[in-house]
Amino acid sequence: MSLQTKSFADLITLSRASTATYVGADGTIKTAAVDVPRFDFSTGKKALLLENSATNFLLHSEAFDNAVWVRQANATVASQDGAWRIGCTDATLRFVTQTPALAGDEVATLSIDIKDIDAGTAMVELVSTIGASGGRFSLSLASGAVTATSIGTPNGSAVVVSVSPPDVDGYRRYVLRSTPGSTGNTSRRVLIGSEGASGTGILVRRPQLEIGAGATSYIPTTTVAVTRAADNIAAIDLSGFYLGDGYTVVVKGQFDAANGLYDRVVQLDGGTDASRQAVIYAAPEAKIYASMYSGGISQGATEAAYLLGDSFAVASALGLNYRQAAINGVAGSLDTDAEFITPNALRLAQSFGGGSKPARLLLESIMIYPYLLTEAQLIEVTA
Repeated sequence: MSLQTKSFADLITLSRASTATYVGADGTIKTAAVDVPRFDFSTGKKALLLENSATNFLLHSEAFDNAVWVRQANATVASQDGAWRIGCTDATLRFVTQTPALAGDEVATLSIDIKDIDAGTAMVELVSTIGASGGRFSLSLASGAVTATSIGTPNGSAVVVSVSPPDVDGYRRYVLRSTPGSTGNTSRRVLIGSEGASGTGILVRRPQLEIGAGATSYIPTTTVAVTRAADNIAAIDLSGFYLGDGYTVVVKGQFDAANGLYDRVVQLDGGTDASRQAVIYAAPEAKIYASMYSGGISQGATEAAYLLGDSFAVASALGLNYRQAAINGVAGSLDTDAEFITPNALRLAQSFGGGSKPARLLLESIMIYPYLLTEAQLIEVTA
């Protein structure tokens, strides 16, 4: 048996019916053409970015001076340094708002870049238009600290999901999630404001409001909401990988946002989900699983608690009457009574039928060994 070397292009065929953005090696936002893979550096590491489709419902995301952004009296808006300055002419909170209509009573996520000029504090609000469901948050821009403030009697809830460290331009990206509290609550009001002394302000850019519980890559808009198409990778043929005597797969990356209940990270199978050997994120349990199935019957799984946005490393050694896995340096028990079906396909971020796609997944590396790693080796490659 001779070793084979293949390039990324030899193995990966990606299709995506739209352009899409990502963070380049220099820390700035880039745009990938239709059907071009995105190698993202938002975590500081190079990773293949795979996302499901998403829509930005905020109009004129790069034109805060457009009338769709309703400006409060004494609020000032001006283009500055590739972003938008929101300021005030008195020592009172001044803001702009937009109220897009969503498709239904869904959970919605707002993400936006904010940088201080001299105001010191920003205010961001994501509320439902029925019953003022949601929340308003005061942002200390120097530290990134967040304080919730009262908005009356909400009939839903809102939380700040994450605050990123400053990027190369000094912006933090703030992510808020809103859950509606009543039926028919299809609209959200987004408020972005500056709170400081007279004449002070903040810089904002790249606002995005999307359906779902997590933020995905930025989608620029103008007069209408814009949808980014899903990344789809064709199944990778494993027929020449000689895995019939057992193998080990090692996967490293970061899972940022879930789309369904059991989203795939990777899946190896024999041409059906019933024979899958997969790494999945289980949203109801907030866990990563390394699982194995034969004939639709579970042959066991190794699990670990997982916080979205953290790094993961998973290694599974699988063969006839052999299943053992390690997740982030901790090994599960060895199972010597596992049925094994030799996989002939590798699928990234999807199941056999193309479903179970994550909302946002960063894959740093996938390695397949045509032999079984020991427990000590599984721990070593995932620690």
